[in-house]
Amino acid sequence: MYRIGTVGFLNTRPLMYGFTKVFSKHEIHIQFDTPSNLSKSFNDGHLDIALMPIVYKLNHPNIKLLPPYCIASTNHVASVGIFSECPLKEIETLYLDYRSNTSVLLCKFLLKSFWKINPILMNSIEGFELKIKNKVAALVIGDSALELFNKHPYYFDLASTWFLMTGLPFVFAGWFYEKELDPIFVEKFLYANSIGLNNLAEVISNIPPISYNLMTYFTENIEYKITSDHFKSIGLFLKNVSNF
Repeated sequence: MYRIGTVGFLNTRPLMYGFTKVFSKHEIHIQFDTPSNLSKSFNDGHLDIALMPIVYKLNHPNIKLLPPYCIASTNHVASVGIFSECPLKEIETLYLDYRSNTSVLLCKFLLKSFWKINPILMNSIEGFELKIKNKVAALVIGDSALELFNKHPYYFDLASTWFLMTGLPFVFAGWFYEKELDPIFVEKFLYANSIGLNNLAEVISNIPPISYNLMTYFTENIEYKITSDHFKSIGLFLKNVSNF
């Protein structure tokens, strides 16, 4: 039985939709968790392959990325950004989402190298989004960010800022593995990833409605296939954040 790890965010639904159609329950076990918890489970040897934050590769250079599927964005990702009641330069305190190390490192890099501001950075716990007021802002990721969209006067998208700075897409997560995988499993695994991407309307019909347009999210905000530019971006990001 292969042990597969993935985040429980909406952006993974197209990738995960086909797994129960391709694999029997005796062939795979799927763990849904936060990006940071998946990294820990993989590190502890509890997963064979996982959709994990790109930053995991920073301290595990020999880990392998299985293309072509990933979670990326060329411009406006909508689900990873800073929500604020004031302009960026006026933010005094910034809470960092506890669920993703990659987004936190990207945020720290952009604060220093692009925006050139130095707010007080705070670790967060569940419910930290409620602290957004006055000059206190928050980096929020995933479904929580989609639910907050247009509910605060200011939103600073991390993917679009990275693109503005580098001209490259940003890759948030990819399928990582360490031990060699059976070629038959890999073939079925990749086919399972493709099913939802080819049937997005069906995927969306199985998701309870939210305020953000999911077809827009899956087709315009998120990119699911990795290209040479994505690999170039991964290398550039890891090089820039290696000292953080």
